Amino acid sequence: LASDLNTHILDVARASIYPMARLDHIPEAYLRKYCLKGVRSQSGVFRVDAPIRSKVQFRQLNLKDPVPANLGSFDIIFLRNVLIYFPPEIKKSVVERLVRVLRPGGYFFVSHSESLYRVTDSLIQVRPSIYRKT
Repeated sequence: LASDLNTHILDVARASIYPMARLDHIPEAYLRKYCLKGVRSQSGVFRVDAPIRSKVQFRQLNLKDPVPANLGSFDIIFLRNVLIYFPPEIKKSVVERLVRVLRPGGYFFVSHSESLYRVTDSLIQVRPSIYRKT
């Protein structure tokens, strides 16, 4: 599941088209198997192939709202470069709601500029920006 509040950002993500410069850290075997190189008007970009794109569901979510009942449960949550925009009380409520849908032993990632120190007792820090549900 990939989410954002901004529907334009979701449309861009759904298209799965990226500049060729982003290929540097993708193993060659993955490039051959999962990426399509743009030609003619799409020169300079690549696209993730349809079978991979079909595995991702894109949804507009407002993290300040309650978690939808049909959201499911997760082994990993990436919440990068989001919490820095919230005051402490909103940050705490967002994290607590998301931790409820994180399976025990699951991982919660934030950006390097963010910390969950004193935000929740349900996560332990494994490394900077990486937490695990107890």
